Amino acid sequence: MRLPKWVAYIDDETSLDHGYIVTLVNGCTFKDEPDCGVRGFDTMAELKQAIKASNIIKAAASKSTAAV
Repeated sequence: MRLPKWVAYIDDETSLDHGYIVTLVNGCTFKDEPDCGVRGFDTMAELKQAIKASNIIKAAASKSTAAV
């Protein structure tokens, strides 16, 4: 899977029954949780939805601004 520029890496911890862990690059957060740059997901479908540009913001940007 090719990662968007705002995703630093994805850890596949499914063998440990922890799902997938996404870490965003410094300065980016999840739009629905503006102080969060790391998040876990149970499925790859959830992960792919969450890392779309419309769901990511730059931490330095206003919370009302558009995505990355």
